[in-house]
Amino acid sequence: LRAENERIGSRVIPAAARNGGIASETAAGGQRRAVASAEDRAERRERHEAALASFMRSGNPEDLVVERASHSVDNDPSGGYLAPMDVNFTIMQMQRDVSPMRRLARVVPTSADAYAHPVSKGGTEAGWVAEKDDRPETEGPELGLLTIPSNELYAQPAATQKLIDDARSNVAVWLESEIATTFAEKEGAAYISGDGNGKPMGILSIPIVAERDSARAWGKFEYIPTGSSGAFPTAKVEPLVDLVFRLKAGYRRNARWLMNSTTAATIAKFKDENDNLIWRQSFDAATPSTLLGYPVEFDENMPDIGADAHAVAFGDFQRGYIITDRMDVRLLRDPYTKKGFVLFYATKRVGGSPDDTQAIKFLKFSAS
Repeated sequence: LRAENERIGSRVIPAAARNGGIASETAAGGQRRAVASAEDRAERRERHEAALASFMRSGNPEDLVVERASHSVDNDPSGGYLAPMDVNFTIMQMQRDVSPMRRLARVVPTSADAYAHPVSKGGTEAGWVAEKDDRPETEGPELGLLTIPSNELYAQPAATQKLIDDARSNVAVWLESEIATTFAEKEGAAYISGDGNGKPMGILSIPIVAERDSARAWGKFEYIPTGSSGAFPTAKVEPLVDLVFRLKAGYRRNARWLMNSTTAATIAKFKDENDNLIWRQSFDAATPSTLLGYPVEFDENMPDIGADAHAVAFGDFQRGYIITDRMDVRLLRDPYTKKGFVLFYATKRVGGSPDDTQAIKFLKFSAS
């Protein structure tokens, strides 16, 4: 028996070694594929940026065609030409870096002029029954339709002819950055305070009332008063704690704070009853600071602390706000309007609207 065990063992051990070798080869293969994929992406990005730079210099729309199978030139020059795919992707990524709401909200691509989103204005009733009991019809939810129109946003950066002609200048990267920053700043302001008239509807532009979820009409956000007009009360931490727990537990799992830097500077100094700061500062740019255990996002479009200001928001913005992207960026080159300069007229269509109004709560700096 011992001899048999040794004989079997001599077969098993090499097999295990072979399996380990296979696993190592598989891991190495995965790493090689990941490196190759990253190299492919970098190479594709270089081609697309080179195509954009060539178009900027020549004005020939054919220069924008990088992959014929996946890209065609628009035949209507008055509407502009679609930017190469990777250029569009880069602009969108830059917008996410600049605009907090682009990072927080649900972003939906759409091919329609308006995005129609069904919403439930009330819960569906349910009941318990035994196996042979009758099952009477329950109350159904009241359904509504949230329609988000697409609004045109434009930017028109200008470059000198000398800059464009300089082969050493990376004009494509410059144009990407100019468009992305301008779009992100305009969009970001609209997502907070836009009135919905030719622009997105902002989170501060629909009614914000004191009624709780169970009593509040659909389409209205809720606020918690600080108890002091234009300021925090003596017990500074209490309104913040109240705001956290006024949000239902299901929304708190993905909740974030939203405020501007001035408001954050005030709150970051608050301490609990044990003299501990309730703010946990992050020293890693990729990791947000936390307040009462929840991540904080900074949006300078949020109002400062003041009388009746809704200066602090808390909630699940993925469920509380929708952004719609109608189409990619289009470019129109104009070397005639301003002598010595070339204007690049960039447009895109975007929409935005509050969605689930139970998902976000606000702190209002008021007595009641």
